[in-house]
Amino acid sequence: MGDYPNTGLNTATPKKKRGLSFWLAVVFGVFLLMSLCLNLVLFFSLVLSGDFLSTGSPTHKSYNEQFVYGNKDSRDKILKISISGILLNEESSDGLFGAQREPVVDSVLNRLQTAAEDDKIKALILEINSPGGGITESDQIHQGILEFKKTRPDVPVVVLMQHVAASGGYYISAPADYIMAHKTSITGSIGVISQFLNVEKLFQKIGVEMTTIKSEELKDIGSPYRPMTEKEQALFKKIIDEMYEQFITVVSEGRKDKLSRAEIRKLANGMVYTGQQALELKLVDELGYWADAVNKTKELAQLSDARVVEYIKKPIGFFELLSMNRSAPAPQFKFPEYLDLLKGKVPKFMYLWITE
Repeated sequence: MGDYPNTGLNTATPKKKRGLSFWLAVVFGVFLLMSLCLNLVLFFSLVLSGDFLSTGSPTHKSYNEQFVYGNKDSRDKILKISISGILLNEESSDGLFGAQREPVVDSVLNRLQTAAEDDKIKALILEINSPGGGITESDQIHQGILEFKKTRPDVPVVVLMQHVAASGGYYISAPADYIMAHKTSITGSIGVISQFLNVEKLFQKIGVEMTTIKSEELKDIGSPYRPMTEKEQALFKKIIDEMYEQFITVVSEGRKDKLSRAEIRKLANGMVYTGQQALELKLVDELGYWADAVNKTKELAQLSDARVVEYIKKPIGFFELLSMNRSAPAPQFKFPEYLDLLKGKVPKFMYLWITE
């Protein structure tokens, strides 16, 4: 049968319109495919990072427990907590999807809390590689360690210094029961620093003038747009001195069996020391490496055997990724690097060996 040429009629079958259910099925299929791809990426990221082999079930919902060293079959555990970088409680992006890395203070305090609730944790090793940082952040970590020791007085805390454990890095080491350093570690730098930018002369050269209207004389103390007066410098020096005395107190309490407050004050001149020098000055207890730190920790905890573990951040799930993307901040205008100083910065008081 074919068309009827003499009738003018078109007998071709009209195309059937696709219904709503068809397009819903297509959308659902695409969604499932995307979900599968994302989960495969996350799965392989998990395997490559080692989280796939995690063991244990710490109480903090954000962490998995991962074996590090020793006897895997031992019931008793030593927790390793790594504290690295400048001690500022700021989030930073990391990872394949730009996930937020856990701020350093939150990271340490959460791990300490998790360890305090696990009766199989018999000792802590704090592996420190930091030149220090903010005075508040340093003090928060220090206080967190003291709270842990108060909650678990039976659990010894050992510090193993890496490349650098200076200023705030030493501040958070002080409450440990035992401090071990490498011969080449850099520590000390007991003191406080704060720096203030003054761009007044630069502004004069480029023809920029800053007008400040203030309620009282000291309202813009520390402003980068004018020189600091002698009165203002004296006021800041008073704050620095108070924070310095706090540092001396922390070290005195931590090293009370080794050094007097007067001896510590002589060492607290901002000078940095090698591990060997720090041992001679009684700022550390022993020189050694990772295996030495583990053996000393087992000795202090009276353990014949143990497995060293660490808490690893759990990988991000699919729905967390969606939530993260929805809550991502809008792009912000960025000053060119050479104009960054025009934004002005809040003055910071730091237990920090290096400066910004």
